[in-house]
Order: sequence, then C-alpha cells, then structure tokens
Amino acid sequence: LLASYTIDAKRKPLGKGTFGVVFAGKNNRTGATVAIKMKKMPADTEDGFPSDTIVEIGVLALLRESKHVGASHIVKFEGVFSSTLETTPTQSFVFELCENDLSKELKKPGGISEQEAKKYTEHLLTGLSLMHSFGIGHRDLKPQNLLVKNGVLKIADMGLALVTSAGRRSDLSKHVFTLWYRPPEILYGSTSYFMSADMWSVGCIMSEMVTRRVLFPGDNEIDTIRMQFLKLGKPSKEADADPRIKLNTDDFKDFPSEMLEHLSAPTPEQLDKTLGITPSLGPAWRL
Repeated sequence: LLASYTIDAKRKPLGKGTFGVVFAGKNNRTGATVAIKMKKMPADTEDGFPSDTIVEIGVLALLRESKHVGASHIVKFEGVFSSTLETTPTQSFVFELCENDLSKELKKPGGISEQEAKKYTEHLLTGLSLMHSFGIGHRDLKPQNLLVKNGVLKIADMGLALVTSAGRRSDLSKHVFTLWYRPPEILYGSTSYFMSADMWSVGCIMSEMVTRRVLFPGDNEIDTIRMQFLKLGKPSKEADADPRIKLNTDDFKDFPSEMLEHLSAPTPEQLDKTLGITPSLGPAWRL
C-alpha cells in the first residue's frame, strides 16, 4: 500500500497533534489528493500494530463498507500502512482530503448561518446514527473532529472509538472525550456508560454552532461540572435514577437552571430547545 501513495512532506502539514502529523499526499493510482495521518508508534510496540490501532482500523473499515446514507457523513478511509517520520516508526492512515473542519468554520467572520447549523446537525446525527447502529461509540466528538468538504460534514478521528454489542459495559475508560464536550457521568469517573455519552457532545456542538461560543469551557473537571449545573440545574433524582451511574451531586449545592426553553434565531442569547433534551445530565434522558 505504501507504493500507492506519495507523501508531500515538504509542504506545510495540514495538522499536528500529540498523535503525530497530517500531510497532504497523492494517490498514485488515481492522482487524487488525499490526507495522510501519520500516527507515532508507541515506544513499547515490538511487532505489528497496537491493539487500539487495530480497533480503529476495524471501525473505519466497517463503516466504509456500509451502504447506509450515514456513510457519506463519515470521512472516507482508504487504507493504512507502516512508514517513518523523521526516523520514528508511524502508522499512516489514508483518508479523503477535506478542506476544513467545523472549528475553523465557526471562526470565520460571522460564523455559520442558521441554515448551515441545521444542515451540519443533520449530517452529524445521520453519521452518528450509522455508528451507533453498529454498536460503535465515538467518544471524542468535538468541532475539530468534524470535517467539512463541499458543504458536507463528516465525522473523523476514530482513535477513541469503541465497539460494543451490549450497548453498555462496566469496564470502560474514563479517560475519553475532550473536557469541554465530556458528559457529567464520565467527569465523575463512571466506567459504565453507553451511546448517550456521544449525544451529550452533540448537544454541546449544536449549542456552539448556534451561539458561536463553547457551552461549557471549564478549566478543569470540577469547573466543567459547575458550569454544567449552572446551565442545566442540578440533576433531579428522576434524571439520575440509574444506580450504575452515580453523579454524587450532593457534593454540590443546588443550582438553578439557566437553560432557555424556547427556540429562536441563532444568537448568543437563545439556544435550540433540543438542548434541553440532548445534553441532559441524566444519561437515560438523552436522545
């Protein structure tokens, strides 16, 4: 597969992170420009791919083969091969090239329009519906992981994705989801959660598109929980009835809910009423 692609390492990288670097490249068979994500191999990897990379490859391959309409809202995966980046062993993932991500779209002068926000929300939910139908949880939805190509939003970065047939397990990692988009049950350290955790992130992203600002920009976990309670109020006993997910909300004083209940124009003062359901503090109450 390596011979099928040329990495343009002389050009400015498309993106950088703790995982590695994303370069533009070329499919030598078709001439198409692609994105090549070069992930650094863990130092203790002696042979083959790490187990989390094998899961990521499996998720991407499974979604690629789907004929569901949601597949058009998952970034297209072409393949993976071993390579090196400045003598460091890497796993190079090849994807279709998308010109932007949602975070950059939101930073444009004036942000995005109401129609674009509605369209991107539909695209996100359609792609996520496909993932959840296969028992795949993304676990890191945020604007930076939502790519935009020709006006179409596509879910990307399956590095923290989880496949589970049961829908819920009790031995899951709590070190998932970027802080600002992390649901309260995981902030409290729960290792038993399910697909509704992704829906919390969806609600946060919807709000950000509408208001053009992050909904819960906490500095740390406690600060983020405080902001969640200030916006949504302290969870009721009914909303937090699941005995397997304990929020221990008695640690916090009662907070009044500041969340608006009506839908109007996308201004900083008004939020989509759907947010009253989607980022619900009680996991069982989310869509």
